[in-house]
Amino acid sequence: MINSNTRDQFKALKSHKVYLDTAATSLTPDVVVDKMAEYYNEYPSNVHRGNYAWGDTATAEYESVRDKVKDWCNAHNYEVVFTSGATFSSNLIYNNLRHLGIKKSIVSLNDHHANIVPYRLHNSDVEQIPVPDNGVFNEEELFKFGSLDAHILHISGVFNATGQILDIEKITHRAKELGGLVALDMSQHMGHDSLNADKVNADFYYWSSHKHYGPTGTGILLIKKSIAEHMEPLIGGGAQVSNVTDNKVEYWDVPLKLEAGTPNIAGVIGTGASIDFMQNIGMDVIHNHTQHLLEIIIKELRERKIPIICNDLPIEQRGGLVSFTIPGQHSYDVSVALGLRDIYVRSGKLCAHPVVNKLSDTGFIRASVGINNNEVDVARFLEALDQVLNYG
Repeated sequence: MINSNTRDQFKALKSHKVYLDTAATSLTPDVVVDKMAEYYNEYPSNVHRGNYAWGDTATAEYESVRDKVKDWCNAHNYEVVFTSGATFSSNLIYNNLRHLGIKKSIVSLNDHHANIVPYRLHNSDVEQIPVPDNGVFNEEELFKFGSLDAHILHISGVFNATGQILDIEKITHRAKELGGLVALDMSQHMGHDSLNADKVNADFYYWSSHKHYGPTGTGILLIKKSIAEHMEPLIGGGAQVSNVTDNKVEYWDVPLKLEAGTPNIAGVIGTGASIDFMQNIGMDVIHNHTQHLLEIIIKELRERKIPIICNDLPIEQRGGLVSFTIPGQHSYDVSVALGLRDIYVRSGKLCAHPVVNKLSDTGFIRASVGINNNEVDVARFLEALDQVLNYG
């Protein structure tokens, strides 16, 4: 159960704001901030370099997060690579398609730009699955091309604009049967539910730490060990190399091979603290709590006859967020009016232009919940929405 002690971890809530934008960036609890401050105050050294106590401690703390991630996600068949976030991870995967023998990508236009734009940047051959008229993605569309030999499915586990949860285990199993690889953007999943990476068996998983109560500027990329040896860096620099001569560069093995330069050490350490924070609460508790709040919001929006994006999706297929529109009002105007009442939601095209443009002329209004929220927050949101709409 989420209690007041959990909410007390979020100092930002002392301002009495209702924060319903966790899908963009979750709030950061004190335990994460404190752990990052510990690094800066007690062992502020680089990693993998200094032969002194601070350096040893920093390296040990940094590297321990890899094991923490593996245990959290049951990802023992994977290498853990630290990146700047999901966008960098997605680009790193696309940049390696030729090294992996991949000739074509399959993406959904329901998805976040981070999974659509990179294939254009890297000139990848791609099959785009269009947005359905009702916005609800049909997973069977991924398999209409027949054999997936030399193909990769590159898709989110939860769509950030519609909140639709995909059956990632089923998708991965089907793709493997057809000879394809699978890359899963788990950014909207990790703050709400558990992941069994070894069981799902995708080739890549990636997400940003700030989606699960960690710091910004830090991401996690899981690469199946059988694939990792074929990966090449997206950027080059120090730390990733074992030897450089006048005509040759030799790299360390993955993960260091893919982590050029000084990493976001405090961010990685803070990421580890965010994992501890969630595990101490319990992923099942977090999932049940956020789904309960989401169910209340959806029920109340329906009672007000407010158009909900993908309205037919059952609650068990929604991942911590709901998007909606207000007829006759631009999404920006609604979110500003709510913000003036201390209710913070997201509005606009949500880094998902194709799906938003297909389903609305005025953008989406998105309310997304986290463990920092409670039923009082939901009631305040609905009261403010009634005021904005002149319902109350």
